[in-house]
Amino acid sequence: MYEPTPQPICFFCKLDSGPFPCRTEGELDKARLAEIWLEQHRARHGPNSDAERAEELWWAWKCLNGLTENAPDAALDIILFALQRVRDDREVGALAAGPMEDLIVQNGEAVIKRIEQVAWENREFRGLLFGVWSQGTDKTDVWQRVLRAREGKRPSWLPTKSRRRAKRDKA
Repeated sequence: MYEPTPQPICFFCKLDSGPFPCRTEGELDKARLAEIWLEQHRARHGPNSDAERAEELWWAWKCLNGLTENAPDAALDIILFALQRVRDDREVGALAAGPMEDLIVQNGEAVIKRIEQVAWENREFRGLLFGVWSQGTDKTDVWQRVLRAREGKRPSWLPTKSRRRAKRDKA
């Protein structure tokens, strides 16, 4: 699958006085944040919507939104954790049109290689990428790479087995 990136310190959190519901043992708990982001989405948009609960959990949306802008690798980790926990296509769509799209538009250059690699290995992630719109970036190299990734095309930088063998044999 994928290896999560190191845990960032949450440097932009508005919950200055605590408690920090996204942290476990002082660090950002990416899996927990993914679960709470989905819970907030379900409370706001699900069949049993609960506006009060959605408002209580609004911080999770804000946190992931901040991470897409300020800590793109951590944001991608959280999106991948959330993708493993979605219940239906509507949740996949919300994840695609929300944080994944924001991440690509705001910091696509920083995470495009990881996006390509995960898409190459993970059919569900490729499906998620089909829900992302270009938001005016359609002429950029990053967006062209996203299009190739969601089609399941091997990234040019990813070595094939024969290239790996050739490198190993030269050494």
